[in-house]
Amino acid sequence: MLFKEGVNPKDLEQLKPAAWILLCNAILYCEEMGLDLIITSLISDRKKLTSESTTHEDGRAFDISTWRWSPVQVQRFLYKFNADYSDIGAISSSDGKPKAAVYHNFKNLGEHLHLQVKPNAKWHRFITRS
Repeated sequence: MLFKEGVNPKDLEQLKPAAWILLCNAILYCEEMGLDLIITSLISDRKKLTSESTTHEDGRAFDISTWRWSPVQVQRFLYKFNADYSDIGAISSSDGKPKAAVYHNFKNLGEHLHLQVKPNAKWHRFITRS
């Protein structure tokens, strides 16, 4: 896991538990698939940005780069994360449906996946004890 310049790793301390579920599983997925995982946005790096929501500022979202991913790799990630984590995913502004991962290609932010969770997401079922 890498961080884009300007992203403060200390911001990870402010992530909500459900966002950690997504982050840990994104790390595992990318490792398994041989994909680079570069966090491009967390919280404090967003001070100069205007956004439709406060998911980042609330510690409920983070962005990862898809710069070196193929379109098929992006689609597979979206499919898996939205199938596996839709019950904790935040409501998407594009269609009003819960989504854990959304693809964006903004001029100022580049291609990335926005991973997001709803407030008070019930994340406990994703933790198992052995």
